[in-house]
Amino acid sequence: MLTVTEAGEALGIGRATAYRLAREGVIPTQLFGQQLRVPVGWVLEQGGMNTGVLLASATSDVDGET
Repeated sequence: MLTVTEAGEALGIGRATAYRLAREGVIPTQLFGQQLRVPVGWVLEQGGMNTGVLLASATSDVDGET
């Protein structure tokens, strides 16, 4: 799972736009406690090209960090 900001970076859009699209339901999100997350698979399906963001997220998930 990615933060909305990370998803925006991977999709090549800004933070404010990513949050607006999440609010509008264009970007699917799940709430974990108070943290809004975007499924990595959805970002990849949309052609998210910034793989550095995705790899960093995957590494932190494995290490147990968020």
